[in-house]
Amino acid sequence: MSIKKLLNEPASRVRELERMLERQQLTIERLRKQSRPTLRKIGSRKAKGCFTRVVFGDVHGSYMEKDAVAAFMADMKELQPKEAVCLGDIIDCAGFLAEHHVIGVVPQLDYTYENDAEHGNYFLDLLANAGITLKDIIEGNHEARIVRQIAKMTIRNPRDARFLEKMYGVEAVLNLEKRGIRLVRRDRYYDGLSVSGTIKLDPFAVGQHGEAFCGVNATRELLRNLGKNVFHGHTHHLRIIYGENIDSQLVGVNTGCLCQKRPLYGLTKTTGWCNGYAIEFVEPGKGFLAITVPIIDGVSFLGPLLKQLRR
Repeated sequence: MSIKKLLNEPASRVRELERMLERQQLTIERLRKQSRPTLRKIGSRKAKGCFTRVVFGDVHGSYMEKDAVAAFMADMKELQPKEAVCLGDIIDCAGFLAEHHVIGVVPQLDYTYENDAEHGNYFLDLLANAGITLKDIIEGNHEARIVRQIAKMTIRNPRDARFLEKMYGVEAVLNLEKRGIRLVRRDRYYDGLSVSGTIKLDPFAVGQHGEAFCGVNATRELLRNLGKNVFHGHTHHLRIIYGENIDSQLVGVNTGCLCQKRPLYGLTKTTGWCNGYAIEFVEPGKGFLAITVPIIDGVSFLGPLLKQLRR
């Protein structure tokens, strides 16, 4: 309605419109008050006893990605976690230990288990020199190749199998006892859990190699089946999946890999693999924050990020 027309309206009509506007304004104010949520007050709380844990896996010994490992070690020196856990496949155990060979690929013929063990020890030495406490190495499907090969060689005499494992098993060739690192066997049970080869990282999460599932949906399937916060490796993908069970929110973390992304059996393929690892920021009695750190073309941006946050 134009101003001129409004002025020509009778005074009673003008008063009626004014009352209508007042009622509308009151209605709007009432609705605003009703729709306002009541938020609980959260002050700045002091977190006690918080610590950082690094979770990684799939280094694959002789097939480690050297630039990715260099970036990982640089991050460790900057982050200085309280502890670290390896989720398996720290060595590759290919060559004569592999059940399936890549026919016609010459590099496979030059592979030696000795060289693989040398690379694994080199990686563990780097961690030790950086002051990183590696608590556990979970036996992956690649380390399990050694056990299977020894079993085949000594099928008629189990005592010889035990002797050969003491000589050539993962614990022996990587000097795990001297290093104070526990090897978590895939056929044994730990921490009161009903799934073998799985350990409690803390009261909130478990860790395992994760070979029960493969592909892009492995983390989701593992989370669904375990019904527990879980960190796993095996698929070489780097991702975080959130879900829930009847009790709480859940998180599943796939920790990526520190190995070459183009394996001998997939030289002409794109894999979807990603170099990287996971960090768990733990607040005892409360919970944890999990993040994944990608290493792209040998570069991690965690160091610059930490420096920025500390400014």
